[in-house]
Amino acid sequence: MNWYPRMMILIAMAACVIIPLTVLMGWALSVDWSYPDLAPKGMSLDGLIEYITRSDTVRAIKNSVMLSLIVTAGSLILAYMPSKILGTRDFKGKTFLRIIILLPALTPGICVVFGMIPVFIRLGIYRQYISIVLAQITFTLPYMILTLSSVFENYDENYERQSSCLGVGKTVTFVHVIIPKLKSGLAVGCMYTFMVSWSMYLLTYELAPSNLETMTTTIMPMLVSSTVTYPILAATAVVFFLPSLLFLIISTQIIKSDNISTRGGL
Repeated sequence: MNWYPRMMILIAMAACVIIPLTVLMGWALSVDWSYPDLAPKGMSLDGLIEYITRSDTVRAIKNSVMLSLIVTAGSLILAYMPSKILGTRDFKGKTFLRIIILLPALTPGICVVFGMIPVFIRLGIYRQYISIVLAQITFTLPYMILTLSSVFENYDENYERQSSCLGVGKTVTFVHVIIPKLKSGLAVGCMYTFMVSWSMYLLTYELAPSNLETMTTTIMPMLVSSTVTYPILAATAVVFFLPSLLFLIISTQIIKSDNISTRGGL
């Protein structure tokens, strides 16, 4: 029976996700969970809420969200035209160009980071906010271009021509014609870009201003600290993945609504 191996694979995949998250949430919400207990003796939201409302945590979350949104917006703006050309045009060297675009994502991050530092020093922007934005866009841009170019391969440019013939302006065409046709691809590209930017540690640590605290620069030192307790570390991890989870849910809803409208649903 074909359904049996599929079901076993799904169960194994679900277990690999659910079990670590269950343990993580147990530590974040536990009142007392000591050896050899298999479950916490008590659960409470007070510790997690207290950690989230701390001034340093709020500041790190705001900085991380703002940085990731700026990088996502910048990547989307820079990727739009190259993606459209790659997706809608056929020309010699197209495959080679795709490989060149993908190189920054394939290159070890540490090599790129320490190659950027002398450049940013000469430009006078080292350890400034613009340096971390440009550095992260270097890594996120390939994901955005490859995602959008795949969407543009199924895009019909005749819709734009028809809008132009009807006297519709470029801005209105972009908002009411192009975006609705590409919204699923835009959602996926922005989701991946946001997640990549959100989780970058080395770039942020080496290039960001010294007073810029983000979630990655907060959680990474905790992993090697002997004074941080498991509940605090678990609470930090929960706060770390919640924005990405929220972005994933929003993107899924956009894709789902696009599929319904494509099938002619309400």
